[in-house]
Amino acid sequence: PVQTRELFGVLHLKGFVIDDSVIYSGASLNNVYLHKFDKYRHDRYLILQSTALANCMQLFIREHLLSASAVHRLDIAEIPTTQSIRGDIRS
Repeated sequence: PVQTRELFGVLHLKGFVIDDSVIYSGASLNNVYLHKFDKYRHDRYLILQSTALANCMQLFIREHLLSASAVHRLDIAEIPTTQSIRGDIRS
């Protein structure tokens, strides 16, 4: 159900590529959604077993997302501020 505080019921899908599988989720993957500690909710993600789709997604991420000037690794010491890359984000 759409949260009443959300004007248009925005759904933020997250995609994960793991080996030959693609996982789509409306939530972050955590213990509840991975059935840890006796809690489980299956309605929040979908696992697609497809080598072709996983390869396609990986190629798209490499070519269009990781190469974008607004995208920076999170494991480096100095991550640029949002303000400093505002133009790159708009592009």
